[in-house]
Amino acid sequence: MSLITGIHHISAIASDLQSNIRFYTKMLGLRLVKVTVNFDDTSQYHLYYGTATGEPGTLLTFFIFGPDGRPGRRGSGQVDGVAFSIPRESCDDWIVHLAKNDVAFEGPEKRFSEDVITIYDPDGLKIELVASDDARSPWNDGPIQNQMAIRGLHSATLSLKDLKRSSELYNGKLEFKQLEKSENRIRYTLGEATPGSLLDVVEEPDRLSGSGGVGTVHHIAFRVTDNRGQLDLRRPLMRGGYRVTPVLDRCYFNAMYFREPNTILFEIATDPPGFLVDQAEKDLGEGLSLPPWLEKERAEIEAKLEPLVPNA
Repeated sequence: MSLITGIHHISAIASDLQSNIRFYTKMLGLRLVKVTVNFDDTSQYHLYYGTATGEPGTLLTFFIFGPDGRPGRRGSGQVDGVAFSIPRESCDDWIVHLAKNDVAFEGPEKRFSEDVITIYDPDGLKIELVASDDARSPWNDGPIQNQMAIRGLHSATLSLKDLKRSSELYNGKLEFKQLEKSENRIRYTLGEATPGSLLDVVEEPDRLSGSGGVGTVHHIAFRVTDNRGQLDLRRPLMRGGYRVTPVLDRCYFNAMYFREPNTILFEIATDPPGFLVDQAEKDLGEGLSLPPWLEKERAEIEAKLEPLVPNA
């Protein structure tokens, strides 16, 4: 049985703080579940969006680079699209909602028997809404009606120049299982073949390589249930020659990172302890949350950050 049970979160890069918050909370109806900083660069906000309590498998996060952030370029060697799960019968409602709010969209188009609507966020990040059968509950207090509200992540699309270079890792050490194939797109399941545990891989040998920056995905994180599972993955990865970081305390989960053979940054993240470790559920996303080791620097950190207005 695979140690990886699905996608934990996907982290991307944005420029403007307030437009990012408006798009993901008001337009897509996600909950801003945690406002913190990039632990590796405390001059940057790190925002987490999800449903209810920010359960693993619902999370899209952003490092806010600010208006001077270097634009990225989508291409091969990247996570090319982030897909959210919406109820199967809600496509028409979403089309009306997007059109009413002057958000350009493409589709819906069929992909593996599901309807997919494609939009782009204010920085050009590709977001897909996939109409699927998803038993997870939405955020009940969000601005989008429950019958059409996002249930969590559905999948992610990886663009690779050479799938053979990565196939041993995917099919072997990480134990991804091929589920379906259509032309140059392969769908893998990371767990139970349900939304949140799906990964699409598209082989595009002639596509220009992507470059990191604003409007692109920084990394994708996969779920393991606990620290032991994380270490049980780390050992064979190290033996296989992958340069895996030590396990890092990210306050809300433990994480380790490595690049797969087509250069995409992978993270393995634990489910616990979660976002309730330092805030009550009703208070999630309120104020700046810092890990214990940064609390002594709170005043200095806050002085460097742009004021955040959650409801602007």
